[in-house]
Amino acid sequence: ARRFRPSFNSHLRFAAAYILFTSLVLIFLNNYTADITRQLLYRSKQTSLLDKAQLITSSFSGVDSLNLDNTAQVISVLGDLNVTRVVITDAEGVALYDSLTQRSAVGNYVLFREVTEAMEGQNVFYSHYESGLLMSYAAAPIVLYGSPIGCVYISDLDADLGAIIQALERNIFRISLGLAAGMVLFSLIFAVITSRKMRRILTSMELAREGEYSHKIEMHGSDEYGRLAGEFNKLTDRLQASEQAQRQFVSDASHELKTPLASIKLLTDSIMQNEMDAETMREFVADIGNEADRLTRMAQKLLALTKAESVKEGAREVVD
Repeated sequence: ARRFRPSFNSHLRFAAAYILFTSLVLIFLNNYTADITRQLLYRSKQTSLLDKAQLITSSFSGVDSLNLDNTAQVISVLGDLNVTRVVITDAEGVALYDSLTQRSAVGNYVLFREVTEAMEGQNVFYSHYESGLLMSYAAAPIVLYGSPIGCVYISDLDADLGAIIQALERNIFRISLGLAAGMVLFSLIFAVITSRKMRRILTSMELAREGEYSHKIEMHGSDEYGRLAGEFNKLTDRLQASEQAQRQFVSDASHELKTPLASIKLLTDSIMQNEMDAETMREFVADIGNEADRLTRMAQKLLALTKAESVKEGAREVVD
């Protein structure tokens, strides 16, 4: 089990790296999608508030100066603009009109950043999302003969758009969380399955190293592990066939060597145990020499066979 643990740990490290990389991608996509959604809603709100501010400023065209009376007349004509607050100031930044009934800024300086920038002659818009509310602020200058004589300031707290942003971000987060959970589960399953396949291959290799060439890997599929198992089975088949051929060769060689050795043994025993004349002795010794020559020829043939098996394919040539 200790030998196989590094393989399993390597699969786990690969799965962990894959999970980390994919999680970073999901986090990026989550933040990017949420930011794009907010930007689209911000632009929609910007268009709406600036159009309303331009509507108010255009209502003051032809007015030489701003005061409480003409400001009240313009607002009464426009009616409800469906925003949270509308403030109209003069060139000094003093509020001439404030739609808030409580804590009204009329008669006081309105030193908002939007008002200050609008007094420089440009339209201003800021917006941000917080706690389920889309808070938007817009300001536009009231211009007479190319110079600002006042400013229109509009603020709006939109709970409906804030709820849309909140719902979208919640849904995106849930989808990302579900994808991450599925990815983690898939990675763990993949790591376990691949580690099991590798464990079976390593076990079979150890058995083959011990000489059990008859062992086969039963593995289905056409992936790399399946192909590796198939090649391993082919290798063990060849090793088994080679081992069987080697055993058969040793058996045949032993049988061939046994015959002349038995003859030499019989002849020597006959010489040692019997009284023979010189002619018979020479005949027995000649037979022993013939058998020794036979053994020498067999040894030379075995040596030639061994050399032939070790010769490279390119060194062979066909002869008649």
